[in-house]
Amino acid sequence: LGPTDVPAPGACGASSSGSRHARGQAWAPFHRRADAPRIARIHMVSPRLSRRRYPRASFLAALAFALTPARPAGAASPRPIPSIRAFTLEDGLPQSTILAIATEPRGRLWIGTQGGAAFYDGQRFTPFPLPIAGAASWIDAIAATHDGAVWFGLHSGEIVRYAGEKFTRFGVAEGLDGAQVIRALCETAAGGGHALWAATAAGLYHLVDERWSRVELGPGLERVSVNALAEGALPSGAPTLWVGTNLGLLHCENERCASFATKAEGPPDDRIRALLSSAGEGGRKELWVGTVLGLSRF
Repeated sequence: LGPTDVPAPGACGASSSGSRHARGQAWAPFHRRADAPRIARIHMVSPRLSRRRYPRASFLAALAFALTPARPAGAASPRPIPSIRAFTLEDGLPQSTILAIATEPRGRLWIGTQGGAAFYDGQRFTPFPLPIAGAASWIDAIAATHDGAVWFGLHSGEIVRYAGEKFTRFGVAEGLDGAQVIRALCETAAGGGHALWAATAAGLYHLVDERWSRVELGPGLERVSVNALAEGALPSGAPTLWVGTNLGLLHCENERCASFATKAEGPPDDRIRALLSSAGEGGRKELWVGTVLGLSRF
């Protein structure tokens, strides 16, 4: 990614023909930059070849992997490769399958796993038990909102809020389906305040006065799986909530939703799995759309 492709702070979440991006409102294929990293071929050495050409080798197969920048002669040195640290159960992770990551306004990092939640203090992770037990602690989504609350979307279909040292559980009695996975949580600015949205395997929900209400997405989308959410802006500049579903990309304003793009308009596939709103060149809004068959940018 170039300098202008870095996601804006606080943002909410290849096919055989290649990924595509948008010029204006038209999608076009991506092209690798000349200075982008290359990955060298992986070479496997057969046992017979190993004995013949490498008589002193004690291995049966050799695996070579190289990551080198391709740059023209005389070009500046490549950017330094950032250090990477791996965190394991020994560092405090409650479970090793990480399904959700979020940061709160104070800077604390939260993660959700198949075995519960944890927060990071800069050195290690501390497990954060929720008022649930067993398989119900599987967390698929986390959102940290402007008021300091942290919201957890559970595989069981419930949502748990942690605010002011207190837990509040939301389930069927509070309007949720109760049997559908909570795939994403997202807070947006709304009318001088804020709104909270939940993406589930059976539709989109909006929190109103401590109750979740289902949002009508349109004909044929009554029970569509909503997989990703992102706060952003329409080409006109008007604020919107981007909604990624199994049937394409939608936009919602004040619970009024409409289709924005399907495979026919350019994205590699209608099955959207991830969304990210970022600031591009000149501060213009961009939307990255991850599908099961590639990545697009609008």
